[in-house]
Amino acid sequence: MDWIETIQQTVDFIEEHLTEQIDSDLLAHQCHVSVYHFQRVFGVLSGYSVGEYVRKRRLSCAKEELQNSCASVLEIALKYQYESSESFSRAFRKFYGVNPSVARKNHLPLKSFERLTLQHRREKEEKMKYHIQTADTMYFLGYKRRFSGVPSDRDEQEKNFFIHTRLQQFALQGLVKDCETSYTLISGVSEEAYDFYIAARYNHSDCWLTEQRYQNIIKLNPEIDQMFEKIVLPAATYAVFETEPCDYPTEKQTQLRKEILTEWLPGSEFQLAQGTEVAMIRWLMGAEREKRVI
Repeated sequence: MDWIETIQQTVDFIEEHLTEQIDSDLLAHQCHVSVYHFQRVFGVLSGYSVGEYVRKRRLSCAKEELQNSCASVLEIALKYQYESSESFSRAFRKFYGVNPSVARKNHLPLKSFERLTLQHRREKEEKMKYHIQTADTMYFLGYKRRFSGVPSDRDEQEKNFFIHTRLQQFALQGLVKDCETSYTLISGVSEEAYDFYIAARYNHSDCWLTEQRYQNIIKLNPEIDQMFEKIVLPAATYAVFETEPCDYPTEKQTQLRKEILTEWLPGSEFQLAQGTEVAMIRWLMGAEREKRVI
């Protein structure tokens, strides 16, 4: 499936039906894909959740009508699926910083939220590097936070989550005796939010920490078991990609996700499964710092 073409067709559909009821179930049905995959791909490619994009486009079109027609605020509110002029005014004020009546009376030059246009990237001289890996059941210890908002907001939430939970990260590194490797997991994805874990993998052949050793540790330190939760991922097949080596590879993840969806997936024989995204981060230090990858 060409996701760029699919999402662009979805945007066209939204534009034609802005004054009607629109939700992710309807749009996913139009694309013949699951709601889960549709919501996630739309967010990655557009930078907005479906609901946020529809709200902003409606408010932008409503602003144009306020300033260029004689329709009342209530008529415009109802046209764009608001229950009342009050609910419309609250949304308008939150978006533009002024009441609709003020914007109309003073002809304020409010910026429009433009219709989304997606473009195919030029073919790269070198194809994306990846390999297919079948992984056995994987065991993680980690802690999570649920992030919400548009994707750019969530990126900032991820960054702050890393910055303000150093103690938990150091504890995980100590438990698995590995200071250079960490994991992030994304699950529970909905249109508006997802669960984001910072984690460490354990109970595998290359790790000192086995399940038995972990049980022995928490017998003496039960607070550790309260700090972390266990995440078990069943055996599955993964497509594995790497970011370009750099000081902070976490900043490259969003672009890598877009490239996977727009450059690799359309020409591959694979389909996305509804599962957990796993990212392994190599935090090399010293002279190796610039070789860090995800």
